[in-house]
Formats: sequence, structure tokens, C-alpha cells
Amino acid sequence: MHNLKVVIIGSGIGGLTAGIALAQAGYQVEIYDRVGELRPAGAGISLWSNGVKVLNRLGLGDQISKCGGQMDQMQYRYCTGELLNHIDLYPLQANFILRSLKV
Repeated sequence: MHNLKVVIIGSGIGGLTAGIALAQAGYQVEIYDRVGELRPAGAGISLWSNGVKVLNRLGLGDQISKCGGQMDQMQYRYCTGELLNHIDLYPLQANFILRSLKV
């Protein structure tokens, strides 16, 4: 079964992650996208703990740590910049820390 060639369409975070995981499992992988080169798109990506665990398992933890940071708040804005929603993440973080200490 490892002689199979896997073709992935789309070089977003999902396609690239799947490609890395399949290549590490011994598959021959080709990734195609309509863009000619990978470059920042101007959008942010937030990863919760399970996503970070997957990237760590794939050996990408150090690289992700270098370009990432802690998120303290989230905002959703309309294309004009008008604020649609603001979420303070401190209560979520505090609750997580309290639950961790009780274990």
C-alpha cells in the first residue's frame, strides 16, 4: 500500500499538513495549487491545542513557535474595518489554568 502516490489539491494549512504526514508515513506525495508560489496571504490563523499537538507530532513545533505567539483577544471585522465582534480570551485562559491545577 505504501507504493501509492498521493495527490493533494490545495497547499493551505490542511493540504500541507496532510502532505507532510503522508510523506512521513512513507507515501509519495505531490501537492498542487493554482498559486505559483507560497506566500503570506495577509490573514491570521489561530490554532487551538489539538492543532498545535498535530504540528508538534509532525516535527513543526519549533518553526511554529518562532512565528507564533499567544492570543489574548480576537476580533472580527468587516472588510471596511468596522468592528463586528471583540472577544477577550483571558477568561478562557484563566479557566483552563484553574482546571489544569485541579488535576
